[in-house]
Amino acid sequence: MHLPRCLFLAVIAAAPLAGQTPLPTGGQLITTGNPITQFWMNPGSNDGPVISRSTVAVSGQPFSFAHRVNVLRPDGTFWNGSLGWFSNQPVADGDTILLRIWLRAAAPAGETGEAACTLYVEGPGPSFTKSLVRRVTVGSAWTEFLIPFPAVGSYAAGDYRLFVGFGENNLPQSLELAGMALFNYGTALAPGDLPATVPTYGGRDPAAPWRSAAADRIAAHRMADLRFRVVNADGTPLSGAEVEIEMERHTFEFGTAISAAQWVGGSPAAARYRDHFLELFNAGTLENALKWPPWVGNWGPSWRPNALNSLADLHRRGINLRGHVLVWPGYNNLPNHIRSLLDSGNTDPIPGLVAAHIDEITQATAAWVNEWDVVNEPFDNHDLMAIAANGGNQQMIDWFHRARANLPSAALYLNDYGILSGGGVNTAKQQHFEDSLRFLIDGGAPITGIGIQGHFGESLTPIPRLWEVLERYAQAFPGLDIRITEFDVDTADEQLQADYLRDFYTLLFSHPRVVGIQMWGFWEGRHWRPQAALFRQDWSAKPNAEAYRALVLDEWWTRGSGHTNASGEYQLRGYKGDYRVTLRHEGHERTFRFRLGETGADFDLPLTAFAASADAITVGPADFAPAQLHVHPPADRGHQLHASTDLIHWIPLGPRLPPGTEPYLHLIGEAASGDRLFFRLLLD
Repeated sequence: MHLPRCLFLAVIAAAPLAGQTPLPTGGQLITTGNPITQFWMNPGSNDGPVISRSTVAVSGQPFSFAHRVNVLRPDGTFWNGSLGWFSNQPVADGDTILLRIWLRAAAPAGETGEAACTLYVEGPGPSFTKSLVRRVTVGSAWTEFLIPFPAVGSYAAGDYRLFVGFGENNLPQSLELAGMALFNYGTALAPGDLPATVPTYGGRDPAAPWRSAAADRIAAHRMADLRFRVVNADGTPLSGAEVEIEMERHTFEFGTAISAAQWVGGSPAAARYRDHFLELFNAGTLENALKWPPWVGNWGPSWRPNALNSLADLHRRGINLRGHVLVWPGYNNLPNHIRSLLDSGNTDPIPGLVAAHIDEITQATAAWVNEWDVVNEPFDNHDLMAIAANGGNQQMIDWFHRARANLPSAALYLNDYGILSGGGVNTAKQQHFEDSLRFLIDGGAPITGIGIQGHFGESLTPIPRLWEVLERYAQAFPGLDIRITEFDVDTADEQLQADYLRDFYTLLFSHPRVVGIQMWGFWEGRHWRPQAALFRQDWSAKPNAEAYRALVLDEWWTRGSGHTNASGEYQLRGYKGDYRVTLRHEGHERTFRFRLGETGADFDLPLTAFAASADAITVGPADFAPAQLHVHPPADRGHQLHASTDLIHWIPLGPRLPPGTEPYLHLIGEAASGDRLFFRLLLD
């Protein structure tokens, strides 16, 4: 590393800091002078300066001026582009130091709605021994950071320095900072005796008022009444029959992004990846493989076959699949041939090429994908709109119509980020999102859903604020579903991460218009933000994985047991989804499956019926092996085969057969591709 190069002595009358967190007595301020007027600056170098700096006036805070740092060309090195303040007192090894600084994101970078910087305290070269290196993220509200730590090494006055580095983040951004100071408490207090900023969020308290209201909504909207009656062959109710019932699948879609290469891989890690997914999720999307550049080979030749093979296998396993994304209209997210046309100025062919891409990818995946993000992140990505001769955003309406022409029944979404994250205070983006949705609806676009991303850092949005934002769109667009399309919490604080997952999922599950939550990866080995994953590289579960399991597979998972009453009835209230019930009575045992839907379930279960040897078959596309069902009834009993798509309404598949005959069913041509059919055999 090299030393900061420029000393600035600006003439600005900065107000004394007041109204901040009270500090214990005994700390000596060891940084020099006014932090706004006396500082070192290293502008950095990366094909030009990494940062620029100005002074801005501030109101309503315990300071009147702040530095504004514009991060122009970050190169991933935190110290390449920094501001610094030097000590005016000696520091001894082991002294307890307290850092205080105020930060805010003036122009956030990335999808969390936050800006980031690195706070570090070090000695002189050549070793630059560091006592502290802490990367922090902050939203658009002023936030005070207090960080206590022990000094590593002894230093003369002027040799111990506080820096804020801006080069680590990979995107341009702007931050404001004020109130920078180091206090030395010597050995009178330990770091643990001093106040420290611990990231948290509003609504985390176990007694927070939002919790009871959410629980009531979950009971009202995510549960339904189940009642069935067990009867014998002549319809007589059977009292005292033993009942065991367990949920097998949620109606609500709990999903994740999936690596196509990992899904089709043959390694032990790939097998564990598939096993964990199937344990935890009932929905998913391919994280990257359906984006336009990899689809056309810009990222290598294997993406398309991996995508198609993954989709076919996931669909075969009953997974609900989203497509991401048909049009991501920013230059950096477009394939090479479209970027070349933009660069050349020859943009006339582009609208036709976009339409052809929509046709091709939707037709290639229509057998498996039942929902698409048609347009992704239009607030920041609008290069394709800029070239349109028909009014810019009209292109988005055209893209939705093109998707609908190929997909008559698929759900079609507009997707964007920064709506919920970063404190939920990005009102400009929230308004643009609402305006875009309104434009699409008023223009006749066949949009069916609102896709809201949920990427969070440590500037976590209060739970009540999440509800306010959700309600804004739910009230404005009563005809559209809402889905959280990309969720993660990127923090090293694993308990904070787990708590926020728990509360975020609880609130979202309680909202009646939300149809699903999809996290953006689950394993550290295949995650765009590894520390946000549920599972570490070695597959050990983190606290957020346990929090997820505790909700989705325990608290919100219905199990029951007991006996039928005198009328042969058994009833309970359960979460909506697919169920398996096992009945036992006088030595007989039968298992049935059914779906608990929006209006509940009320039906008879004949104990004389039993499931066929393959009680459920998914009918595949024509290039798959024909689905066949063989049944082996008792040789001395007559029988009739029935089929159902909902496990409640059963249709006979032929006449009642005499003893000694075996039903056989060839399904291709008898059912629509993608149907999941269930079978039972009624015996004489």
